Amino acid sequence: MSDTEPSDPDHPVSCGDPATPADPASPDDPVTLDGRGAERSGVGGTGGVVGWLRAQLDGDERAASAASPGPWTYNPRREFRMPEGGPLEFVFSGVEPAVRGIAATGPANDPQSMADAGHIARQDPDHVRNDVAAKRRIIDRWGDSAVVRLLASGYRDRPGYRAEWAPTPQN
Repeated sequence: MSDTEPSDPDHPVSCGDPATPADPASPDDPVTLDGRGAERSGVGGTGGVVGWLRAQLDGDERAASAASPGPWTYNPRREFRMPEGGPLEFVFSGVEPAVRGIAATGPANDPQSMADAGHIARQDPDHVRNDVAAKRRIIDRWGDSAVVRLLASGYRDRPGYRAEWAPTPQN
């Protein structure tokens, strides 16, 4: 994985290790999607911040497992052309020769398009599954603690997050 900025033409952004796929979430998982696509705990799920955060992680894992397999890459030197269109910044998945485009972010050489493509490449499904696995280990180790509430605060923009879970200045 590269820590370089996406606008560095000598260092393509890539994330993910196709040799270590994670198992997808079980279809029997009680976490479901509501009509707006927001995660919510199903019957039998653990309540509180721990249950809510596990539901967010389950949804992230399902989304990553449903996405095109990685590695996802972005190379500012590689443009993509649509028929009857100009060159675009593009995120690709796979390894040569089985590479396919997964996301166009806008006109080639546009700084915002380039930044968007770099960000998308960093959200490679393997990266997301590895992140989910690490957060689950933290939850298993720390339970409903200040540490887990700090993790949950990273999801505060999602429906169901409660203000009382917010970390306090002392933790």
